Amino acid sequence: MRIDGRWVIGADGVERPMFDAALLLPTRQLVSVQCVLDTGADITLLPYDLGQALSMCALLQPGPTISGAGGSAATLLLDVTLVFTVTDGRQIGLRGPVPALATPSALDFPVLGRNLIDLFGLAYDRRRNLLTLVAAPSQLTVTP
Repeated sequence: MRIDGRWVIGADGVERPMFDAALLLPTRQLVSVQCVLDTGADITLLPYDLGQALSMCALLQPGPTISGAGGSAATLLLDVTLVFTVTDGRQIGLRGPVPALATPSALDFPVLGRNLIDLFGLAYDRRRNLLTLVAAPSQLTVTP
């Protein structure tokens, strides 16, 4: 199984490794998202604005408190499934809940953190334009 990503230049002019995904809501509605790959992030996290837009999916229990260079922040848990399209066209879902920031912050796009990245092998080579999440039985060969 292989999920390909790509590099996207944001409104701020910075190029970032991104994966296209969708959030499957309990109503079976899909909400498209672009997620930045962040190997330094402990968890996958949705920004505040998206969490507020999907607040009807919030669970009663609070999410984990996250911390980083900007301090710490509370999260709420959303009852959603993160859906990716595999290179053969199939869709796979990674069942949540997925945390979203509970207060406004500078984070303006979803982050794929290590809790999700660690489920796959990661091939990352900017010079070769390679950004891929791989899981068995897929195989990836990179030649010079």
